[in-house]
Amino acid sequence: MKKICRLFIFYFVIQSVFTISTVPTQSQSQPQQSIDPLTKIINTPLVADKYEVAIGTSLPLKGEAAIMAQDILDGMLLYFNKMKQLQPPLKFFINLSALNDDSEIETSQINIDKLKQQTSLFLSLFGTNSTKCATNSLNSNEILSMFPIEGTSATRNQKLKNQIFLRADHESEINGLVKYLVETLNKKKIAIFYEESDWGKDALKSAIKILEEYNIKPEATASYQEKTVNISNAVKNIYNTTPAAIICLAQTRPAYNFICETMNEGLHKTTFAGLSNLYWIQKTLKESRGISVLLSSVVPNPFNSELAIVQEFRQDLKIHMPNKTISPFVLEGYLNASVFSAIIQATGFPLTLQNILKKITDLKKFKLTTTIKADKDMTFKLDQETMCLSKNRVWVNAEVDKKWKMEKGD
Repeated sequence: MKKICRLFIFYFVIQSVFTISTVPTQSQSQPQQSIDPLTKIINTPLVADKYEVAIGTSLPLKGEAAIMAQDILDGMLLYFNKMKQLQPPLKFFINLSALNDDSEIETSQINIDKLKQQTSLFLSLFGTNSTKCATNSLNSNEILSMFPIEGTSATRNQKLKNQIFLRADHESEINGLVKYLVETLNKKKIAIFYEESDWGKDALKSAIKILEEYNIKPEATASYQEKTVNISNAVKNIYNTTPAAIICLAQTRPAYNFICETMNEGLHKTTFAGLSNLYWIQKTLKESRGISVLLSSVVPNPFNSELAIVQEFRQDLKIHMPNKTISPFVLEGYLNASVFSAIIQATGFPLTLQNILKKITDLKKFKLTTTIKADKDMTFKLDQETMCLSKNRVWVNAEVDKKWKMEKGD
């Protein structure tokens, strides 16, 4: 009897082991599906009774573009630090991590990969390099890039639904300049000085296209090599055509040298015009050489605009950063942070990329909440064709102490 029982138990154990070993594992029977990054809930840890939202950016904080990039960063920090002190506190506060990329594409890629470990939200990625490096992550829906500092048509034509713009593109900036040159100043004999780079060639293409709309062919187009200040040949090529106006699609140092050298050659009646990135040479040329430069701007005049948000910006700068020099780029960073924060607060829980994008799409024309009451203020609404919230608005900056005329947008 005992022998029979032992045999039975042995048989039962063997059957159990066999049965268990032949049962499919969960991964075999139901393959685990990857989570859609757009629906993944963004981590918002509770810190001092407020929920923290981490965001990242990569900018050139050294080199030629550093002044502009630092101004934009300071504008963002001005707004975010102000909102941390707000009483009663907002639902979310923003914690910005900014990494220097030295305008090098390899460093930009390293920065974005590093920041992706901390956040899926990016604000004000600076320039063509950073936006190129973010493309793969955007295509795979891993990140949301808000308000990159970039205006080339290649970036804008991607039509990515998770890349939202606030600043006007280069074509809109050039459109505003040409309209002012032709219609206000009656300057139709126009030459173009540009950088031999992806963004320079892109801007040149836009300029030629816009001039064609006015039945104008450039008197001359002349370039300089990227990351150099070798402008002598360009000066000679353009000087020989004696243009009434020259549009400079260039970086600050080459543009400064080009304008000075062209004036030295005798083109004293020529009007010089350029994109918004040349702001910091405008004042220097006026004070040192008496040369006026006409610029496009993607923001209203930070010095004297009566728009409510700009008045609040000036007030906040005076209180929180009294030693910071005012500039359009500080205002741009402040606006980027203001609009971004407003969208995050309006989205609420659960905070996901998908919900943020839906909120941006659903929002009707909206204004930012300000403590200053004014008759006029900026409004924002997403144009799903251009993925831009600002209607590609462009102002013409004749000089900082004058009213800036809006030449595009409303």
